[in-house]
Amino acid sequence: MVCPSRWIDFIYRAGKSDSNFFSQIAKNIRPLVSCMCNDKKMLFFQSNKHWVDSLRSFAQLIWHLVDYAVKSDEKDEVITALIEQEDLVRAIVQWASFWYTNSCPGLLDAVGIDDLTMIHNAGRLSTRKLVKNVVDVRESIGTMHISLPENDIVSFTVGLIRRRKARGWERNDFITIHHLIVDAYCVDKDVIEGIVDLGFTLSAELERSILLINISREMILQKEQPSDTRVAFAIRAGLVEMCLTFMERFGRQSTNQNDIQTSLFSHIEGIFKAVHEVALHKKTWKAIRHKRQDIEEKLNHLETSIIHNIKCNEMLGMITSILDTNGAYCCHCNKSLDRKERFQCGGCNRMTYCSRSCQRSDWLNGHSRSCCKTITTDANCGQFQGRLVPITIPDNERDALKLEELEINNNMIQLKLFLDHAATILEQAKTLHIPLFDCIVIFDLSCVTPEITTRNYSEIYDDESEGRKRYEASRSMKNITCVFSTYNFIEGLTDHLGEPTAMLAMQRLFPCEWLTQKK
Repeated sequence: MVCPSRWIDFIYRAGKSDSNFFSQIAKNIRPLVSCMCNDKKMLFFQSNKHWVDSLRSFAQLIWHLVDYAVKSDEKDEVITALIEQEDLVRAIVQWASFWYTNSCPGLLDAVGIDDLTMIHNAGRLSTRKLVKNVVDVRESIGTMHISLPENDIVSFTVGLIRRRKARGWERNDFITIHHLIVDAYCVDKDVIEGIVDLGFTLSAELERSILLINISREMILQKEQPSDTRVAFAIRAGLVEMCLTFMERFGRQSTNQNDIQTSLFSHIEGIFKAVHEVALHKKTWKAIRHKRQDIEEKLNHLETSIIHNIKCNEMLGMITSILDTNGAYCCHCNKSLDRKERFQCGGCNRMTYCSRSCQRSDWLNGHSRSCCKTITTDANCGQFQGRLVPITIPDNERDALKLEELEINNNMIQLKLFLDHAATILEQAKTLHIPLFDCIVIFDLSCVTPEITTRNYSEIYDDESEGRKRYEASRSMKNITCVFSTYNFIEGLTDHLGEPTAMLAMQRLFPCEWLTQKK
């Protein structure tokens, strides 16, 4: 192929002598861009000597073209013409970023520092002047495919993480990664695994660790809410163990942390809270069960190594609480279940048992009257077993399945929570001076450590209200009412007021005698 540097240089000189010529170039730049960008074997950072010469001329051409666009009366028209060329934008992205990513070490020797600096500056100028939506250009940067030395084709974001892991990190690298992940949403499984893997190999420098933990916290969020999918990928990659490693590394000294340590622990606490908020969602729930043994081993080790650090001990309690509220248990006898032991009610598909015997017993014990009664027209519906809030269902099949999985996982831990906190319930009920069947126990699972509040039903239902009449008419003198609430984060789900709801509340009845005689 004939080296295009000569005719590129000709175009550049013609445009330099007649600035109006740049306008025509901008409007008809696709053939030129295609020549320089589209040939997979002759990309800018895999160039032979001829293409390096072309790159120098092409960069000079684009530099002056952009400079003309900024000063021209036809600025919008020229800029629009340039932006529409996706290949050109991708090329500019490479120019603007290769200095930090060191994408082609041999390019410096071939081009020289002066021209290389000019190319780099051209990329920065082009990015700043040509792209009105910064998020879009960052997304273009983060998702574009690049080839690593080991012949692995990955996204630019993954490539940057891997290169920096191998060659050492500078602060600018963290800033770039933060922009790509947080501002441009360039997050996939490989990015998550790369960030977590980097955390295990990062140096012991506290400031860099804070930047990485901050990136990790933002990485598992989506629209400022924890993402079940992202959190699940991160947990399987070792996110919790990574955070515990940082706690071990920087939490041994004393109970008094300086501002930098406090910032680090604050970000770690934010990660644990995000994990907790989706801990009962299907993917995260499975991921926690998958990593339970590894997390417990790390916790056992840390309980002795950072025992004097109050803040770290609080966060260890958060993880312990998450593990305690994660698991599969029989809804009738509280037996811990593995995948092969589960029997689900064929009617509601929400109650899970260890055997057909337990399923029959629970059916006769009251589930026959509540099966499939999961939607009500009024939250104040008296004593029954089923869903209180949301009183509507998602408008698409995918979200409906997500809500059903959340209900199943919520049901499987309700009896365990009830029995584990029997002493607390009895103590609170005693101060009310009323029978247990007049109590309503509220489990707030939205708190990292579940909050248990026992109240008199008369405090919840107003005098002579329909809800109170229904409760009094339907209540049993043998059962205590429990309400379990947690997050759901399903888009488009609304309550009866038409406002988005982020809460799922479910009601269960348990024999009062179970509080004193644990099953």
